[in-house]
Amino acid sequence: MKERKNKKNMSVIRFVLIFILVGLIVASYKCIRLYNVKKEEYNDKKLQIENLNNEIKEEESKIKQIDKNISHVITDEEYESLAREELGLIKKDEIIIKPR
Repeated sequence: MKERKNKKNMSVIRFVLIFILVGLIVASYKCIRLYNVKKEEYNDKKLQIENLNNEIKEEESKIKQIDKNISHVITDEEYESLAREELGLIKKDEIIIKPR
């Protein structure tokens, strides 16, 4: 009778151990799959960051070029001033009075 009980207990223990082992295998598989998915997401985000950084560099370069161009732009008032002072031009309806 004790032998039968021991065999029954051993069978239960084996079943529990096998159940735990299968559970660990399934959990390990899921962890590995999750790791691979997260690693792929990480690599995608890393690539996005690199692309965005490249875009930022390009836009900063464009801004520098625009700033450089803006510093060379002459306003209408500056053109008028240059025309009056350097070339002695006047507006159509103006009259020049020169001191004696």
